[in-house]
Amino acid sequence: MKHELIRRAYALADDPREDVPDEELAEVYAPDVVIDMSARVFNPKAYRGYDGLREYRIDLRETWDEVVFDVDEFIEEGDRVLVMTRMRGRGRAGRVPIDERGAGIWTFRDDRAVHHLFLGPISRDDALAALRAQS
Repeated sequence: MKHELIRRAYALADDPREDVPDEELAEVYAPDVVIDMSARVFNPKAYRGYDGLREYRIDLRETWDEVVFDVDEFIEEGDRVLVMTRMRGRGRAGRVPIDERGAGIWTFRDDRAVHHLFLGPISRDDALAALRAQS
C-alpha cells in the first residue's frame, strides 16, 4: 500500500495539469502533510498542506523543463519508507540536463503520507543511516 501511494505521489508531481483537486491529493496525502525539500540545491524549502503541494509543483515546473522521478528501491521500517530514486530531466535555464540518484524518507499515518524528507543525492548506506536515526 505505501509503495503504491509513493508511486502515485511521484505521478502527481509529474502531472501536467495546472491544478490537482484536494480530493485527489487526499487519496495520497494527509491535509497536514509536510514536503521537506531543504536539502535540494534549487528552491530549498519545506511545503505544508495541499497549498504547499501546489506550490511545490509550481516550483518544479519553474525550475525544470522536463523532470521524471523513477523509484529504484523501497526500504520499509514501520511507518517510514526510504525511497531510493533516480531523477532525470532538463533545467529551464540553460536547458542543463540532470540524471541523479537520490533518496527520501516518507512517513505515513492512517494510510496517507504525512511527511516526505528529501535527503538529496546520497549513498544508500547514508540514506539507511538517516532512516534508522529517525526511528
